[in-house]
Amino acid sequence: MAITLLARQASADRPFGLALYASTRAGELAATGWPEAVKQAFLGQQFDLREAHYARVYPAAKDWWVMEDSTRVGRLLMAEDPDGHTVVDFALLPQTHGRGIGTQLLCRLQAQASHLGVPVHLHVAADNPGAMRLYMRLGFRFVGDDDRDRLYRAMCWRPEELVAV
Repeated sequence: MAITLLARQASADRPFGLALYASTRAGELAATGWPEAVKQAFLGQQFDLREAHYARVYPAAKDWWVMEDSTRVGRLLMAEDPDGHTVVDFALLPQTHGRGIGTQLLCRLQAQASHLGVPVHLHVAADNPGAMRLYMRLGFRFVGDDDRDRLYRAMCWRPEELVAV
């Protein structure tokens, strides 16, 4: 299994991006009881708003598709600056979870950040214990106030906390 990154072409790649985004919201939307057409309209609108927000707030961010062999399986959007790297968006298709793809990519990111001597920042959804376990296993720590009542929790990894996997 070869894991690589491929530069994302936002407009041409919208169908896969939307499908990936929808997979991250499936549990939440299942509880709404909305008709499928309403769910799809909502997802399309939310996806477009999110993409516009990312483009406005992180205009220089690097945007990649995560590739397993020659198949798109996820997305990594990362902003870099002298104070550190920020993982803006990192998502993998549900059927790829648990196969080491996230670990491999995050370890590469940590190695790059370690070489530069900068931290890696991210936010994790409070209702995603699997991602939290992955990040904690790789040395990320919760930062800031005790924000357990929020939708997302801030985490940070520092080069001196490099973990051998």
